[in-house]
Amino acid sequence: MNDESDLVAHRIDARLAVPEPPSDVVARSRLFHMLDAGIAHPLTLVCGPAGSGKTVLVSSWARVRSEQSPAWLSLDADDLADGSIWSLIAQALAPQFGTQVPEPHDGSRAFLAELASKLCALGNRVVLVLDCDVSPPLQVAHVLDTLLRRSCAKLRLILITRTEPPLPLHRYRLTGSIMEIRGSELAFRDEEAGALLTSAGVHLPAAVRDDVMGHTLGWASGLRFAALKLAASKDPDPAIGALNGTQGPVSEYLRAEVLDRQPRRIRELLLRTCVVDVLVPGLAEALAGPSAPRELASLTRADVFLEETRPGRYRYHPLFRQLLRTQLADEMPLVRTQVHRLAGAWLARHGAVETAVSHAVAAAAWEEACRYVVDGLAVGQLLTEDPEGPLHVALAAIPQHVPGSDAPLVRSALSGRQAAGPLPEDLTEEGAEQEHAPRQLAQTLLALRDGVAAGQARQVLSVAANGFRLIDLLQIENSHPETVLLLRWAQGAAHLQAGRLTDAVEAFSLGTRTAAPVSAWPSVECLSELALIAACRGHLRRATRFATRALDTGSRAVGGAASTPATVAEVALCVVAVETCAFS
Repeated sequence: MNDESDLVAHRIDARLAVPEPPSDVVARSRLFHMLDAGIAHPLTLVCGPAGSGKTVLVSSWARVRSEQSPAWLSLDADDLADGSIWSLIAQALAPQFGTQVPEPHDGSRAFLAELASKLCALGNRVVLVLDCDVSPPLQVAHVLDTLLRRSCAKLRLILITRTEPPLPLHRYRLTGSIMEIRGSELAFRDEEAGALLTSAGVHLPAAVRDDVMGHTLGWASGLRFAALKLAASKDPDPAIGALNGTQGPVSEYLRAEVLDRQPRRIRELLLRTCVVDVLVPGLAEALAGPSAPRELASLTRADVFLEETRPGRYRYHPLFRQLLRTQLADEMPLVRTQVHRLAGAWLARHGAVETAVSHAVAAAAWEEACRYVVDGLAVGQLLTEDPEGPLHVALAAIPQHVPGSDAPLVRSALSGRQAAGPLPEDLTEEGAEQEHAPRQLAQTLLALRDGVAAGQARQVLSVAANGFRLIDLLQIENSHPETVLLLRWAQGAAHLQAGRLTDAVEAFSLGTRTAAPVSAWPSVECLSELALIAACRGHLRRATRFATRALDTGSRAVGGAASTPATVAEVALCVVAVETCAFS
């Protein structure tokens, strides 16, 4: 019995001791200042996700306090559930009183009154730290709130918890009697992360350290895992690459400490909503049902690695999102396909074509992906963007045989080969054409590209005129400048092929004034042709200006232009050089 009593006493002593911080702990002065300021208030709440350094922060602060050390009490779920918290609180505060608080230590009114009386009689304030493994239940929170209000401002409570406790925090905030240190404050800043890595013997260039911060977002445990990996590796790149939520120690930690602790409904919510990078209003309901917004808001207060970036907009921590996506693929592959398709359909309806396509591709829904490109008026983007652009990357693995009439158009835009099907016909009744206008516009852009390459100037001008009527019908002149640019480039090229230089200059000039990216190949083509026309007309300064602009961006220009922009611009500069020498 004596041995058992000694074991119980030792266990209680361990709960009452301030934990020993790691030997390489980083003293974060900005948070120490917040804790110092916090004890001027009745309540300091240190609330953040698992592994965010809450206990390390407060324990390291407690050990360097120049004034009286705080009373410390580490509590687990059993302590909070069986009522032993009150006996433990009495023992934690006993050294401040010089005597024990009389039994019973059960949170009763008599106990509360006795404890409050002893606190009021003290000459100095008492700081009590409660380090809770789980959030205190409602009844415990109620008694703690009552004790704070009846202690004659002598009790200062620092509550460490992963989830927002059921205290009347709104009242504390209204009266300015709370200091809150949340996950955003607990996240390591760049200089703090550098100090932590350095203390672990890891010295990184600034760019590599930024990469580590990009993976961890300053999450304390993530940085410690990174330090361990980097300290054991000579090459930082694979070590940082191994820092992910799909496998290894980070994945195991997040699964055990966060995901596996969630009730079934919340776990399903997390898995169904992790497929998108940002959850916006309406999208969460589409993926997880009408209760999703309310549950997500609750999860942000529970600090489950979910951040509300703006009202109603949420994103998961990248490492946690990786874990969730891995678990979704392993546990519910059919649900994974379903939610990707739901996300794609919702995003396509709301104009986010690039992201919609990526979700459709993730679900192997290639027909849907191609429909999103055509109906979303994104063929112009496909024709003008870099091969490493988002649509090209998403559609790179498109199969040879995809059902539907949209796939040949998309494949043609990707490959540079002519599209299947007839050229778009002239518009007839406006109402009848509205439904088919997106597909007609896609055919128009592809026909213009192919017609310019084949030197069919008359047909190109006719098709371009039809394209502008489609733009007016769809009212997209401002929202899709790359489409306008393609039409202007095609007009200019056709006029140039027909020998109408003045008309070509007008079309190319209008092309350079669109809001499309200046590095898009049609923009560079327009500049190059303007340079050559100006040089041939003897406008040497203008030619030099256009050619220089074309060459400055030409190295980034890509796509299916009929000629190489750099070559045309260089020819223009050669003409300028010859003309300059001839008159010098």
